[in-house]
Amino acid sequence: MRNVLRVALLTTDPVGFTLFDSTDPETLALAAAVADGLVYLDAEGEICPALAVSWRRVSPLEHDFDLRAGVRFHDGERFDADVVVQSFEAHRGKTPSAATTLALSTIRSVRRMSPYCVRIETHAPDPHLLRRLALLHMYPKGVLAQGGRAALDAHPVGTGAYRFVHHTPGVEVVLERNVDHWAKRATVDRIVLPIAPRHRWLSQLASGDLDVAFGLDAAECARAQRLRGVRGASRAAAIAHWFLLSPRGPLADLRVRRALNHAVDRRLLVDVVALGLGSPQHGPDACEPEAAGDLDPYPYDPELARRLLADAGFAGGLTLRGTVSERSAALFSCVRAMLRR
Repeated sequence: MRNVLRVALLTTDPVGFTLFDSTDPETLALAAAVADGLVYLDAEGEICPALAVSWRRVSPLEHDFDLRAGVRFHDGERFDADVVVQSFEAHRGKTPSAATTLALSTIRSVRRMSPYCVRIETHAPDPHLLRRLALLHMYPKGVLAQGGRAALDAHPVGTGAYRFVHHTPGVEVVLERNVDHWAKRATVDRIVLPIAPRHRWLSQLASGDLDVAFGLDAAECARAQRLRGVRGASRAAAIAHWFLLSPRGPLADLRVRRALNHAVDRRLLVDVVALGLGSPQHGPDACEPEAAGDLDPYPYDPELARRLLADAGFAGGLTLRGTVSERSAALFSCVRAMLRR
């Protein structure tokens, strides 16, 4: 009998199924299930071979990547060096997402050296190159030539552990195991991702309509533990919440940006939103906390924040508008309350 896993991940229809135009965590999860990059990050955050089996630095700005032979896309097209070059060009596009913009920011060129070797040249030495490459998935030349990025966003085709089956708007997304995947690690035959409001997830777990819910916050995990037949599991992870704000207007002033940092009590955020399960980050890179070195975090000092705003000409306050993901809504409510004070 085929095993089916019903997974809570989506609260709305996905924006797309690739990182070409979207950066949200749900799209990232879907894209990584269907498509592979040259490398991937494992559960511990370590860099592992994927469609590249090995790599080496040939100069301060150049790395050669030896590609995995014998891999085919879900539609049967063969994976090779030409595919890598074409995929990088597709990622550049006219409207790259924030994720691909970051991933491509240091890459000058990608060249075919042989049928199964490519050379990536960067503008400057980049110690984070391999982590960036984990965000750049490979896609078949045929689909890109015929339908472009839009075709892959509607019906993704990759080399990943799961094939895209269908997306019924407002209902579900269904994936099916790729039995020919090079890693041979997938064990679930079919993954069904119902589209349901987040507040229903716990009741659906309790009723058996869902098997797994990912990304629950600390409060939801605590409630889940009290439900009969539901078990919770957690592990240490570096989590970053991003609030996308315009760099123009008041935020162009360094004093305003400093004031925002001094107005937020990060320790209190961890205690309230994550029930104390964690510690504040010292820098913006959740995956590389050591990159902050000896950098001291901004101390919580609302009085200093008020003085900085006054010096910048905003003694009476200011209004900021930005974008917040649903996953960060609870934390943002606390941040907004702190900023109002």
